[in-house]
Amino acid sequence: MTNFLILNTIILMMVPCYTLALEEDDIPTRISVLPVFVVPKGEVAPTQQQKDLFVRHLKRSQLEYNEMLKGRDTFQIADSGLHVMNVRYSLKQLKVLAARKTNSQYIRANLFREFKVNRFNCPYIFLVMVMSPNDTWATASGSAFNGGYNSGGGSVLLSSNKLDAQNSLLQGSILHELGHALGLGHVKSYGYDQYKSKSIMSYSKSNYWSNFAPPKEKAVLIPEEIQALSMNKRVFPKLYFDRALDTPQGYKFSNVLSKAVGCDIKIQGQKQYRIAVKTNSGQEADSKVTNIVHGYIRQNTKPSKGNGFIKNHMWMSGKTVDEWVDVELEFPIPVRMNRICVLSQCGGGSFPVKAIRVEADVKGYNRLAENLNVTEDEEYVIFEQTKAKRWRFYFKPDRSGQVVIRGLRFYSRQGEIFCSMYPTHLIKKGSWPDKQD
Repeated sequence: MTNFLILNTIILMMVPCYTLALEEDDIPTRISVLPVFVVPKGEVAPTQQQKDLFVRHLKRSQLEYNEMLKGRDTFQIADSGLHVMNVRYSLKQLKVLAARKTNSQYIRANLFREFKVNRFNCPYIFLVMVMSPNDTWATASGSAFNGGYNSGGGSVLLSSNKLDAQNSLLQGSILHELGHALGLGHVKSYGYDQYKSKSIMSYSKSNYWSNFAPPKEKAVLIPEEIQALSMNKRVFPKLYFDRALDTPQGYKFSNVLSKAVGCDIKIQGQKQYRIAVKTNSGQEADSKVTNIVHGYIRQNTKPSKGNGFIKNHMWMSGKTVDEWVDVELEFPIPVRMNRICVLSQCGGGSFPVKAIRVEADVKGYNRLAENLNVTEDEEYVIFEQTKAKRWRFYFKPDRSGQVVIRGLRFYSRQGEIFCSMYPTHLIKKGSWPDKQD
C-alpha cells in the first residue's frame, strides 16, 4: 500500500464530534487530537494557507505514528475540524505570563472554557498553534493534563513562526511534543543519551525535519516507548506490545518504568487530579496509605529475600482490634462507580485481605456491597452504579490482624476511571521485572 493510500485510510479514522454538554465526571472513552489556532490580542488571524499547512502537518504526524507503531494503530483526529480561538491577552502579555510559568495554564483555562470541558472529561489533546509570526515564542511544549498514560487529554503548545519558516522544523516538534501529551517522558528517563538517541523523544539533530522532508534516517519510537503507548488505550485501543516484534535482536530492554509529569499538575481554575486518602487503621513499616492510589502497582511475587513488601509502593495497616481495616477516599469530583478492584498481599501471600466492604457517601454513608470470601490477591467487587465524592472501603485481615494493599482500581460502566500513573494491568504479568527500589 502506498503512503498516499495509507494516509487517506488514516484520515478516515475520525471520532464523533463532542457536541453534547458533558457532565463533570463523563470520563472520555476515546481521546482525539484537535488542532487549534490561538490568536493573541492584536495579532492577525491565520490565513487559509496557514490553516491548510497546520492540518497537513497534523495528518503527516498521524501517518508517522502509524508507521512507528508498525501499522497497528495511530491517534485519531477530531472530526470537528480546526478551531480558531481569540484570547484577550496580547502576545507581549502572554510572554510575561510565560516568564511566570503560567502562560500554558492561561491558554488551557481558555481552551476548557471554549470547549466546555474540564481536565477530567476532556476528550482532546489540544494541538495549539499560537499566532506569533515575528517571534519564536511560544516555546514548544507538551503534556498530559493528568500525567500518566491513560488518564485523559492533554495539550501541545507551538509557535506559528515555525509554521512559516523557510526550512521549518515544525514536523519533528509536533512528533516530539505529541509524545509528551500522550504520556511519554524524554528518552533519557530510560537511561539513553538525550542527544544521540534515534527516539522521537530525544534532542538529536539527526532527527530534524525540513518542512515535510524527513531526516535521512527517521526517528523512531523505541521499544520502551511503544510499550508505554500501548498502555494509553484511550488513544491507541488497538495497540499492543509484542516484545519479539518491537525489540531488535540484542537490544537491552530497560527495566525502568518512566512516566511524564505526575498527577499534581496545577491548572488554573481546575481542581487537582488527586484522590485524598486517609485511614483510622494506622500506617506500618514506614508506608503511607496514599500509596494505594495513582502509583505503580507492584506484582505480588515472592522475592529472593524479605517478604516482598515495598514501603514506597504499598500500604501496610496497623493491627486491627475489631477485625476490619478502613480506608476513606475523597475524589476531587463526585464520580460514578460500579466496580472496584483491590490488589492485596505481598511476597506471594503475606497479609491477605479475607473480606471487603464498600460504602458510598450519598446523603450519608450507605453500604453498597461486600465480599466475605476473598480468595484472590486481585479481587473485584461489583455493585449498582453510584455517584459520590467520598467512599469508604473496609478490609478484613487474616490472623495477623494486618493487611497489605498494593493498589486500588476504580470503574464506571464506561471503563476505568482515575487510572494509576502506571496502568500495570495492561502490562503482561511478568514482562517487567519487579525491581526493588
